[in-house]
Amino acid sequence: MDKLFAAISLFVASLLFPQTPIRTQHRSVLLDCGRKYYTRDWILDLLEEMEDCHANELVLHFSDDMGLRLESKTYPWLAGSDNAWSLDPSVPDPDPGKVLTQEDILVIGRAASDRGIELIPSFDSPGHMRYILERYREQTGHDIAMSFAPSCLDITNARGVRFVRSLMEEYGRLFARTGSRQFDIGGDEVFPNELWPKAGSWQAWAQKETDNVQCSPYDGFVLYMNATDDFVRSLGYEQTRMYSDMVRESTLQLNARIDVSYWMLGRATPVEIQERHRVINCINFYLYYILDPHLSYPGGYADAIEREWTPQWFLGWPGCSDRVTGSCYCIWSDIPGSQTQDQVMEGVRPRLQAWGRKNGFLTPEGSEPR
Repeated sequence: MDKLFAAISLFVASLLFPQTPIRTQHRSVLLDCGRKYYTRDWILDLLEEMEDCHANELVLHFSDDMGLRLESKTYPWLAGSDNAWSLDPSVPDPDPGKVLTQEDILVIGRAASDRGIELIPSFDSPGHMRYILERYREQTGHDIAMSFAPSCLDITNARGVRFVRSLMEEYGRLFARTGSRQFDIGGDEVFPNELWPKAGSWQAWAQKETDNVQCSPYDGFVLYMNATDDFVRSLGYEQTRMYSDMVRESTLQLNARIDVSYWMLGRATPVEIQERHRVINCINFYLYYILDPHLSYPGGYADAIEREWTPQWFLGWPGCSDRVTGSCYCIWSDIPGSQTQDQVMEGVRPRLQAWGRKNGFLTPEGSEPR
C-alpha cells in the first residue's frame, strides 16, 4: 500500500511540476557483478544495448558483501563469492565462486571504448565489504572489520586501510589501461543510524587528526572518504563519485569535487547536496532494477520512466539543471539466483530504452531525434 501511494503521489507530482528532459554529461549504467556472476559475453551484449540508448559509461560494481568477483593478482586467494550473505540464502547462487578475469576487463574495456563508452570501476568502502573482510581474516588471522558491523572496514585500523588501498590501486591501474578516468568510491550504507554512537574510535581519530573536539564519528567517515578521493586521484583518475545516503551536515566537509550519486531520500535533499556537489540522478524509485522480487519499485517500469522521470527529477525535488550532470540506471544483484542472465537482459532492455529516451536522445520508435 505504501508503494502504491508513493507511485500515485509521484505521478501527480510529475503532472504538477513537468520537467523537460536535459542532455547530460554522464549517462551511466551500473552493473552489480560483485554479487552475481555475469559472463564476459553477456557484458559485451549489454554494451550493445547501451550504445543503442546512447549511454556513455558502464560502472562495474565488482565488489559487495557477497563477493569480490574480479581476479586479484596481488591476492590470488581473495576473489570469489559467498551466498551465505545473500538477502535470501535459500536461493542458491548459480555460479558460486566464478569471477571475471583481468583479461576479461581488458576485452570489455576495448569493446566499450569502440562504442564511446567509458568503463568505470566501482569499489565500495568502508561498508559493503563483508566478503573481503572475512576472507582477509581467514587468510591472515587479522580482523580489520568493526566489531559491531562485520561488513564495515575499521577505518582506524592502519593495516586494514593499507590492504584496501592496495586493492584499489591494483584495480585502479587495471581499469586505467582501458581508458578509465573516473572511479566510484562507494561510501554508502556504512551503519544504521543507531550504530553510529558505537564508532567512538572514529570520533577519537577525527578529533586527533584535525585537533577539533567537535568532530563526531561521522567526521571520521568524512576524513576516510576524502583520503580515498585523494588516493584515487593520485593514481591518475580525474573524477570520483560516491552515494548520497551518507551525505549530511557535519563539522568536517566532504571534498566538494566528489560527485554524488543520489539514490534515495535521506538526511540531505538533492537541492541541499547540489549546493556543494555535482549530482548524478540514480533515484531508486525509477532507476533501480533489483534481483529481488520483494524490492521492486512501482516507478521502475518503462512506462513510468517514460511518463514521469527526467534527469533532473528527484521524487518531488526538481534539481538545478546546471548541477545535475547525469543519471545512472542501476542493475543490482541482491539475490543472484533469482534471475538468469537472460532474464535480467529481458527485464532491463525496455527500461534502458525508456531511460535513453528521457535522456533526450531517442524517440519512442527508438531512433535518434532529428
